[in-house]
Amino acid sequence: MRGLDVLGLQDRGQLRIVDASELLASFMNQTTPDAERFLDSVGSIVRKMESQFDKVLIYGEMVDLLWTENNHHAALELESLWNDLGQTHEFTLLCGYHQDAFTGSENDVAFRRVCAAHTHVVRGGLTL
Repeated sequence: MRGLDVLGLQDRGQLRIVDASELLASFMNQTTPDAERFLDSVGSIVRKMESQFDKVLIYGEMVDLLWTENNHHAALELESLWNDLGQTHEFTLLCGYHQDAFTGSENDVAFRRVCAAHTHVVRGGLTL
């Protein structure tokens, strides 16, 4: 990360890096996210960061992991869990999806559903 003292941010607790696969596994019930376990695992991280800092920014790739496994229903359900968590906690969530996951006209409906789960969408540098 250019211009950022990553180690210093980590030492102060302002940057926390969590393995997306491991975190996802902590609240999945086979192929479906479990809302209660999501609140326990992800919610506890958000609550801790929120108690320590004025602004909490989260970059998440768990939805993309589900999407690339063709578990689209679980990805959209996870988006909903994040949105629900955002109703009670103050944070900014940046979701990352591989753009090539939505190529082809057969993915137009899926892309619209993913976009609908977000307040802002940027694709190829363009805000949609």
